Amino acid sequence: MQPAVWYLALVLSTAAISIDASTAHSKPTISGCWENELGSVLAIDVDGAGQVNGRYRSKVAEGRSGAEGSVVGSYQSGNLPTFGFVVKWASPGTTEAISVWTGQYFMLNDKEVLDTMWLLRNNVRTESMNWDATRVGMDIFYRREGTCPI
Repeated sequence: MQPAVWYLALVLSTAAISIDASTAHSKPTISGCWENELGSVLAIDVDGAGQVNGRYRSKVAEGRSGAEGSVVGSYQSGNLPTFGFVVKWASPGTTEAISVWTGQYFMLNDKEVLDTMWLLRNNVRTESMNWDATRVGMDIFYRREGTCPI
């Protein structure tokens, strides 16, 4: 009877190792709905070729209640994938600006996050105003559960 117990233990431990190995090797995805620390929402889909498409709704557009735009970009798959995307703003008062984000996917305290840096470029009338036309910042996006608002 003791050999049967050892055999059962061996089978169960092999199954557990197989389950852990398949989970450990699954690639994370950035497709889905994300919300940053300021309440802005990013809804994106990544296709098999690594192309990113979606929508972005900012809660912090300067002097406005918010702004929306379309998202296009690229994604490099891996255990901790990297990505970059551009937002072409379409809301009134924002159509002369463009923003870019680049970042990486991480697990932080058991939560999926996109840790990013961004540039916002505003249109200026002359080259002498160029010094004040680009802003730089950071965002951390957290995966949003449930229905995406955009």
